[in-house]
Order: sequence, then structure tokens, then C-alpha cells
Amino acid sequence: MAFYDAKQIHTKRVSETRNISLDISGYLDDGELATGTVTMAVSGADAVLTTASPAVSTGALTIEGVSVPTGEALTVSVVAGTAGVRYGVQFSVATDAMPAQALVLLIAVDVIADT
Repeated sequence: MAFYDAKQIHTKRVSETRNISLDISGYLDDGELATGTVTMAVSGADAVLTTASPAVSTGALTIEGVSVPTGEALTVSVVAGTAGVRYGVQFSVATDAMPAQALVLLIAVDVIADT
């Protein structure tokens, strides 16, 4: 069983494009922010789920009812997938800490049928 860094398991239908936001504030030290390019990796029973436009938040976001400041959240769009498959979606991002940290966080995305 994999360990996932997000509290919730995201669900999407096969034909949907879903935007996902991940609050990383609990992984950052006081005053530290995520910076630079977010890289992605997807694991699962097949290679059908894809990601697009991964980024560090450029404005405050509300995630799970909590306001998350700029630079303390990661966002990505997920596309396609096979119904009945749980995918692991891994985010990797650097921070502005001295020395810089490289965070690696994993979330789950379950894909369900369109009907």
C-alpha cells in the first residue's frame, strides 16, 4: 500500500480533465516557499493518465476549505486514464530554503467510468 501525502483521494471520470491543487504548507518551514519548475511522474497499472501544466501557485488558493498562500500549493491538470485504475501522481519541486530543499509528494487519483 502506497503512502499518499494528500488527505483525500482525487476521483475523475475517464473523459474529464480535472485540476488538482495540493497544499504543501505542512512540508515547508516558516517563510519558505516552493519555487521553480514542478516536475511530474505518474504510476499505475498502465500509462494512460497524463498530466499537464504543473505549477507552483501564483496566488492564494482555497484547498479543502483552507486558504493556502502563494507559493505554498502545487497545481496540475490530469487527463484521461483507465476506469478502475488508481494512479499515483508524484510532484517534485524545489524550495527557496537555504540550502534548498527538493520536495517529492505523492497523491492518488482514482479513475471511474463516464457513466
